[in-house]
Amino acid sequence: MANADSVELDETKWQHILKARNFFEERSVVPPIRKFSKYCGEDQKAMFTLWMTGPMKPITKYGGLPKPTGCV
Repeated sequence: MANADSVELDETKWQHILKARNFFEERSVVPPIRKFSKYCGEDQKAMFTLWMTGPMKPITKYGGLPKPTGCV
């Protein structure tokens, strides 16, 4: 899917995807970006810069997860 969207998944992006999957396995919910950035121990603004969009939509899409809570 990432290749079809012309998105390159580097090590940092893969770590975000794996952490989102872990969070989902632990709590059965995908968090909004604020809670997820705290869970990862990363700056929320840096995550937006890295993903160039709202980070949770591509993270959940490429991770095979449902849309995050609070996502329209």
